[in-house]
Amino acid sequence: MGLQEFPTLEKILELATPSPDSKIYSKALKYFIDNFEEKFSNSYNSAEVNVAFLPCSDSDIYAKPSECFTNPECKIMKLQVIHQDLRYQVGKLGVCQHPDREKLLNRLTQNPPQDKNNAKEIFEYLASCKSCFISSDFDMLNDFKFIPVKQSLISPRNCFFEIQDEVYVFNHFLHNYINSFFFSIINI
Repeated sequence: MGLQEFPTLEKILELATPSPDSKIYSKALKYFIDNFEEKFSNSYNSAEVNVAFLPCSDSDIYAKPSECFTNPECKIMKLQVIHQDLRYQVGKLGVCQHPDREKLLNRLTQNPPQDKNNAKEIFEYLASCKSCFISSDFDMLNDFKFIPVKQSLISPRNCFFEIQDEVYVFNHFLHNYINSFFFSIINI
């Protein structure tokens, strides 16, 4: 008769894509995830998926596996985060935990922080990902204006840290203490 045992990958992804006139997409997505290993993994390649079928943490937003991430902290970079209910199920679908260095650099250069608070959050997030960057990334960023200072943006090369006297004294003391300690150990 030609009946298929289960839908093709293309058909299940089509059914899992939300549309205004369809209420089947959530059932299709559940079926796809539940049966991924057995029925779809051999023909699935996340890099080739051109269908935004994965629900994100922002309601009514769906993304391709390459356009969303499981780490909720990357939202500070205005990237899509997979819906919390799916966070631990989508690794097999090619959803990464963090964006790659190129995506992070593009976000930073295309949409630099506009105030100190936003910059602090973004820089803290980027610091948590610093192992993914290469030295040429830092060289490029040295001259790029992405640090907000008094209603304008400046580059790291033209920026200096603001240090209060008390902090400087404490850091100077701590630095001297550590150097003395290591010098004593070396001379023992």
